Amino acid sequence: MPEEVSMEPPSPRASAISVGYAFQMIGLVLMMGACCFGALSGSILPKNDPPIDPWAEFSSLEVLIGAALTIGTLTSGIGGVALLAVGIGLQGEHPQSGRVGVAVTTTMTLIYVMVAATLLWRTQLSVASITAVVFVVCSVILLSLAAHSARVLKLHPPPADRSAVTEEQLEEMRDRRRRRHE
Repeated sequence: MPEEVSMEPPSPRASAISVGYAFQMIGLVLMMGACCFGALSGSILPKNDPPIDPWAEFSSLEVLIGAALTIGTLTSGIGGVALLAVGIGLQGEHPQSGRVGVAVTTTMTLIYVMVAATLLWRTQLSVASITAVVFVVCSVILLSLAAHSARVLKLHPPPADRSAVTEEQLEEMRDRRRRRHE
């Protein structure tokens, strides 16, 4: 005789947990991408001869582009680590993780907007400026996901004792294990 399977309704926080997983993956990609780009930038970017004095010629095209790319790379690396942490918090259903996610993605979006505006202003439609605009669009999408997760966690807070295991739960798990091995 087959066992009866009880279908429990899905958790109302399931979408926040899924967003947490997505934030972890995106954070890992951003962090690794920033690290790889930062490590390879010495061999990718053209060298100036003679070297530019960044403080004397700050408004020059090369210095502004280099500064914008550096700020964007740092934002991707640090923001990637922050998204990893927020993702872990969302998966663990920590009540404050949604609000922290909104703060992190808002900061990333604002910085990416400044980088994109600087690159569009100085280089018009270059590969770097188009990439910066793509980062702005992606960070706005992340911001909307973080805001949704914050709202879900506010409307459906996790139980306060979610890590406490009762004797009844332990006995139920023992019974299931015994039935499986019989």
